[in-house]
Amino acid sequence: MPLTSHWYHVEDPSLRSHPGFIIFRKYSMLTAGPSRKGGKPIRNVYLYHCSTTTEKPSYFTLVVPPEIGLQNIIGTNYVDGYRIVVFADQQRYPIVVEVNENEIFADAVAANVESLDHILSSSTAIYTVTREFWLTFSLYLDEFPKPIAGAKTFDALIDQSIVPTYEKVEKLTTREMLDRCEALSPFGK
Repeated sequence: MPLTSHWYHVEDPSLRSHPGFIIFRKYSMLTAGPSRKGGKPIRNVYLYHCSTTTEKPSYFTLVVPPEIGLQNIIGTNYVDGYRIVVFADQQRYPIVVEVNENEIFADAVAANVESLDHILSSSTAIYTVTREFWLTFSLYLDEFPKPIAGAKTFDALIDQSIVPTYEKVEKLTTREMLDRCEALSPFGK
């Protein structure tokens, strides 16, 4: 699935609040399959919850489109301590995650932090959830063969779709997002 090159920090009263965290998002677009049957094609699939409290670590969430049925693939709705391997820019990074419904959570703690840094900075990430199932996310930086809704690139399409719908939107590179989070987060200091 294509992935935006920037992280978005959006503020809007319509968004669900997560006390103790500032949330950064990356968007993807589902272009085929069951997701097109009434579902929204543009989704925030990467979420980085930056902790602003000493009580909880920052964490990364991969939101698997519910149409995929992740619970059917791993055989349960919830599991903690589940190990997956992510191939980020052709390098192998194991991470320990929690799976809840269609979301995969990875805490930014010692066991995961180096792997997460590489995964979040990569241009392509392949998440191997089981031997038979994996998800691929890639930055889509090329121009479209022909404009879609007037946009020539994936980032431009997301910008024109997402930015006008929120009160405040800020775009950051992965390094800017991680640096900001490190400066804000008192956890583990």
